Amino acid sequence: MTMKLKFTKALVSALEAEEGKARTYYYDSALPGLVLSITKNGVKSYIAYRKVKGKPVRVTLGRHPDLTVEQARKKAQKAIAEMVDGVNPIHKARAEQKSKLTLREVYADYLKYRGSKLKASTIAQYENALDKHFVDWADSPMVEITRDKVSERHLQISKKSPSAANKVMKILGALFNFANGQYEKGNGESMFSDNPVKRLSHTRTWNKDVVRENKIETSDMKDWFAAMRALTESSFYGQRAAGFYFQLVLLHGVRRREMAKLKIEDINFKQKTFTIQETKSGRPLTLPLTDHARDLFKGQIKRRKKGYVFASERSKHGYIDSFNYLMDKVIEETGIQFTYHDLRRTFTTVAESLDISQYALKSLVNHSTSGDITARYVIADVERLREPLEKIQAFMLDKALD
Repeated sequence: MTMKLKFTKALVSALEAEEGKARTYYYDSALPGLVLSITKNGVKSYIAYRKVKGKPVRVTLGRHPDLTVEQARKKAQKAIAEMVDGVNPIHKARAEQKSKLTLREVYADYLKYRGSKLKASTIAQYENALDKHFVDWADSPMVEITRDKVSERHLQISKKSPSAANKVMKILGALFNFANGQYEKGNGESMFSDNPVKRLSHTRTWNKDVVRENKIETSDMKDWFAAMRALTESSFYGQRAAGFYFQLVLLHGVRRREMAKLKIEDINFKQKTFTIQETKSGRPLTLPLTDHARDLFKGQIKRRKKGYVFASERSKHGYIDSFNYLMDKVIEETGIQFTYHDLRRTFTTVAESLDISQYALKSLVNHSTSGDITARYVIADVERLREPLEKIQAFMLDKALD
């Protein structure tokens, strides 16, 4: 039975839920569509009710007595007017809330749904993009990031590093693609139907990928190794660690984070091997431990028995993830330009100059051989890699003494 009454403060205060019912509804005779809901516990709420496109919609306006009858009628009139126009106020409110989503909030949802599929290094790249290149956008509504802003920011970053500009914009584009499928309006349309990063494709302003060919020349190895030895003799831990780290990366051709994340427990001094557990390929890499590398590792870890080889209490990761400032210092003092990847490139270049077999080289640097049918049948035992690795290292160390 529909109970229609003209709501007043006294009447609403006196009304109670019908016995035996979880919720009782009373309807305002002064304003059709304004409903008072009373639970069996006595909680009273004002609701605006009307069908929108044939479906019933109930919009909660507020509780009594926090909301007066007059205030409830005004809010109900507004909600009912929207519903008459075919707008669902609930969907509208949700859309408005989502329209305020910040870039950082979208990234948090991205991690929530896709984080388990991402590598730690990929997550680090996303966070670096937000904290360094998009720091002024991160906590603002994502819808405010326009195509013009994307073009301007891409150009700005490109002046310092064209490759970095491309990378961070691809990250931004990925977040917009995620938002396109994740958030929608009440009518089912995407809230982020336009990806502003597409401007770079439409205007063909992506920077051209330049294949780097820089490496440490053999004629520079003596000065380079001398600079590294000087770092290892420093009284400062960070400088000593950098000296050992750069040498170990060069002498094994491993990727920067593969060496940075290496743990003491993964070095087997007895069997003369060490294993990099986290690699780009996802396959653990076990390498021979040469005598020279053994001395470098022992020089770094001293008497420690466990933990990261390049441990750091100050780093949130627990290990030193960047030696950039010391790299710049060495470059300034020696004039020898190099990056982390240049060390890896130098290793492979030396290996090729010594006619190290492709199977051995690919195994040493952990490159995939999936495209090589013959290579699938060649099992690179760690001991078979010892001789070629010693040969590569001996060449570079000999040059360091020339």
